[in-house]
Amino acid sequence: MNYIEVLETAGIPDKKIFVGTVTDETGLQTKTEEWYYGENQLIVIVNDTVNAIDTDISSTYRKIQHIIDSARATGDTSVMIQPVQ
Repeated sequence: MNYIEVLETAGIPDKKIFVGTVTDETGLQTKTEEWYYGENQLIVIVNDTVNAIDTDISSTYRKIQHIIDSARATGDTSVMIQPVQ
């Protein structure tokens, strides 16, 4: 689904966040945006095409936190998410 179809189906998002553009070693660019609908729904647009839909952001964050907490409980103290360089 392209972004025009998203607009026609879901309407204009409440908030859009431009995540950034990444250029790989061959010169190809990837542009990523996050479109938020209400407080708990998200559509990720990559190169003007839907890449992911999350209809319950709060639940996703809880699951991620549980994974991090479980890893820490086993003694893993490494950084869970590496910063992009």
